[in-house]
Amino acid sequence: MCDVDADCDIASSDCPLECWVAVRADRVESVEQRSAELIADYEREGTRCEYDCTSPGTPMCIAGRCAAEPE
Repeated sequence: MCDVDADCDIASSDCPLECWVAVRADRVESVEQRSAELIADYEREGTRCEYDCTSPGTPMCIAGRCAAEPE
């Protein structure tokens, strides 16, 4: 949930997850930490993936949810 654009920020991730996601600014660290854990689990048995990521646009609050469009 958000009230204004300043409530939102971008959390980064990597393959096999999405490259980025708009989240509440106070949740960026926890989202990125969980993403790293999930990626480590995925790669634990030697599985790897790679893809090109788009750059996120400016995070904004739309109807109470954080969002961003690719640049």
